[in-house]
Amino acid sequence: MRLSRALAAAAILMAAAASFGQPTMDSLWPDEDGMRWEYRFHVFDHDGDIDFTSPAHLQLAGTAMTPGGEAQVLLAEHASVPRPGRNAPPALPPLLLRIWRARPDLREEIERRYGGASRSAWWPLFLHGGYFMKTADDIEMWQDEWPHRTWLYMEDDLTVGATFSMQLVPELADDIYLHGTVAAIDATVATPAGSFDDALKMDYLIDFGIQVATDEYGGVIGSVRGETVGHVHYVPGLGPVDMLEESIPYAWMDCGENDCPPEWEALLGVVVETNTLVLTRLPVEADAASWGAVKAMFR
Repeated sequence: MRLSRALAAAAILMAAAASFGQPTMDSLWPDEDGMRWEYRFHVFDHDGDIDFTSPAHLQLAGTAMTPGGEAQVLLAEHASVPRPGRNAPPALPPLLLRIWRARPDLREEIERRYGGASRSAWWPLFLHGGYFMKTADDIEMWQDEWPHRTWLYMEDDLTVGATFSMQLVPELADDIYLHGTVAAIDATVATPAGSFDDALKMDYLIDFGIQVATDEYGGVIGSVRGETVGHVHYVPGLGPVDMLEESIPYAWMDCGENDCPPEWEALLGVVVETNTLVLTRLPVEADAASWGAVKAMFR
């Protein structure tokens, strides 16, 4: 118990000290083995098919080798999201599920390549499990299905306005990209675990590329592009404390000289699904009051 409290106090002190200047990448996601983040997960389908809330957690548990070197195993778990019978997508890892939904033209290839991919109940994408790797330059993720990294949480340039881009799953398409932007380093965020200031807000945008839609005779109707947008707040010494993720299947469209179908126009720029994660308790044995008390020492 004394050791746990000492570790908790050390983590709080480190977080408080880091929060009063430019944050470091290392402080924004502590990676001690056994660290566990507990959240409240909510997914809302704006068509009314899904409105689901569940406890969720991420936990670092051991190590594994990847083609990029040794990584930590980041477990991710919440209760299974009920899937509506109507047009229900297959059970796929989060990234493949998003691509399957955004790119109907790639569904057959996804099934062919990854029909046997590991299934997971985990739904969010901007925070997800797999093989977690913190390098000198970035924090990235790897997965069993691919011989290359599959996600970037952040790079070491954390000045406001700094950006990065990463191509996702080049085996499927050459125009699916993740874009990240450091939106703020002094954000205030309130969670059930406490209120924190000086959080780093990282904005994310997934561009799913261009899909050319055709009619039953093969004639081109038009082109559409979908996006998933949102953010994660990272608190120095604590890690990710909340996440927002919104799916926009018709972020852009072009039907040439013709009008686009009215069902497309009605959804232009419309969010059809929202996912959130919010921290419900601190990842070490500490409480929000002690966090605030220690931070007051640095003012």
